[in-house]
Amino acid sequence: MELRREQTVYAGSEPADERLLLLLFLKKLPVLCLIIVLGTGILMGAYCLRYLAFGDPVTYKATSYFQIHYEIPLSESDYYLNDYTWNIYIHSDTVTDPVLERLQAAGTTLTKEQLIAKTEAEMESDLSVLTLHASSYDAEEAMTIETALQAEMAENFRGINDGVRELELIDSAKLSEEHPDVRPVRAFVLSALLMAFFTFVIWLIREVSADSIYLPKTLRRRYGLPAIGTEESDVLAAHLEYLFRDKERIGIVPATEDLDPVEVREELVRILDGKAPAGERMTAMPAPLLCQEAAEAMRKMDGILLAIPAGSHAGKPLERVLEFLETQEIPVTAAVLWEADEKLVRNYYRIGGTEEK
Repeated sequence: MELRREQTVYAGSEPADERLLLLLFLKKLPVLCLIIVLGTGILMGAYCLRYLAFGDPVTYKATSYFQIHYEIPLSESDYYLNDYTWNIYIHSDTVTDPVLERLQAAGTTLTKEQLIAKTEAEMESDLSVLTLHASSYDAEEAMTIETALQAEMAENFRGINDGVRELELIDSAKLSEEHPDVRPVRAFVLSALLMAFFTFVIWLIREVSADSIYLPKTLRRRYGLPAIGTEESDVLAAHLEYLFRDKERIGIVPATEDLDPVEVREELVRILDGKAPAGERMTAMPAPLLCQEAAEAMRKMDGILLAIPAGSHAGKPLERVLEFLETQEIPVTAAVLWEADEKLVRNYYRIGGTEEK
């Protein structure tokens, strides 16, 4: 009964405990919310700097409309020219060269590449209407470019192919403003959702893969130890009485140097309150890895009570201690989870429908 079973489930590979994860999530919720708020604030700060403080200026767009006259009316044929074809045409040398000459005559000097970047042809809902745009950060330049392009298309268009007969100007160039698409509310909502999602995923991965020990059942399931509860467990005294009923020399051994063996012994004496085993039968002993010379004294004990500190990174240190005790042939009679979050433990078993700890 005293020998520790072989560990068959390792930290990070054991099945997820949804009940424990829910309680840990609720416990960490204020911190997670703070991280989400700070992260959202950082993202929004970057967004405001990019699009409000150093965003693109207002773009001015001059637009004119032409009626396309096809050789065969659209009502009688499905032939038409799309945006791609019209853009190839207005960006060809046939159009750009004379437009550049008109611009130079008007006192505006552009390269052919700049002209192409600033002009666009578009077919909107009506396939018989061609829309021409000229865009610039300068309103006067946009109107000058559009006026030159409009004049060239209206005066010198001779058709792209046999399908299009002529263009007729139906609406002369008009100027409009295009403001940058800045949507702070949408950016805020998206930033908050992304921060919430990634915060939760990172927290979940960290908790699932961590070597945390929060519950006595973890000692049984993961390490095969005869766990008898926590300091405030209702059944701790009963388990101690039963498991150490015939033990005259009981070693109280802390798993790590963080625990004071004398304080652990005194607390156990207080918990037992005169019940067996009596306090004089208990001997406070140093942590095995802190004082390895104490292994001989531990082997002389009739029973070993291992006090294991609870915590988020308690698993790896405990594994080293158990390996040392096993190699030294020091059997563990019982293990008690020390300094556990008693509220978390109580809520865990209350949700599970039992008060046993």
